Amino acid sequence: INTCPVKIEDESLVLAIARDTSVRKKAEEALIRSERLKALGEMAAGVAHDFNSLLAIILGNAQLLEMGVESYKSEEIKERLKIIIRTAYKGGDTVRRMRLFTRTELSTRHFSKIDLNEIVRSAIASTSPRRRYEAEAKGVTIKIKEKLGKLPLLLGSRSELMEVFTNLIFNAVESMSEGGEITIRSEAKENEILLYFTDTGKGIPDTLKDRIFDPFFTTKGPKTLGLGLSVCYGIIERHQGKIKVESIKGKGTTFTISIPIGRQSPSGEEQL
Repeated sequence: INTCPVKIEDESLVLAIARDTSVRKKAEEALIRSERLKALGEMAAGVAHDFNSLLAIILGNAQLLEMGVESYKSEEIKERLKIIIRTAYKGGDTVRRMRLFTRTELSTRHFSKIDLNEIVRSAIASTSPRRRYEAEAKGVTIKIKEKLGKLPLLLGSRSELMEVFTNLIFNAVESMSEGGEITIRSEAKENEILLYFTDTGKGIPDTLKDRIFDPFFTTKGPKTLGLGLSVCYGIIERHQGKIKVESIKGKGTTFTISIPIGRQSPSGEEQL
């Protein structure tokens, strides 16, 4: 209801205008429900597709073992069993990623004091073998530069942030089919820590930038589930931080992560 004073023939009145917003609210609620159902449908379809592929591998190898168990050599049997085991672990990894994506509450039970620069260096070291292999396979050179500033310790999950940094490094490597350079920079600024992951790869088209953090969105085809960046988004959000992307097609991409230094606990008590 909106009101305003009016004067008619020296008489002061109040003009009241009432609008029924119930129809609009119902339409907005229906739209929200529709979007949630759409997201749930995409999620279910993605999981179903991924698990069908995994089950096909397990079933196919199990059937081959059943049919040829008497003729297979022990090494061949072991190899088939290894494939089944690896595939089962991959299914478990998919479930773990789904749990990470759907876990919205902030759990600080396993948080401890961490050094983000140390985690960055560990991520660089752990990704080195795959980086070198992929670069050699393409016949190119991929370099990583560190520009790490002095940072204070903060509370967080080392393993989760390690997954974020590893994922961003691998994404950068995959974007540089002709080789290039990855620069990782860190700095403490006011009440937050900023991390920048910059590559000189092919960049991300403007039409896709708004979707890269959506679950099951991928430009890599059926070989990946498309949960990597959405999981990264969830992890950074649980650290009360933010992650954003800036990219110029054909020139490169920068992912910027910001995490508050004085992160508060859910109870409101200062943790650091």
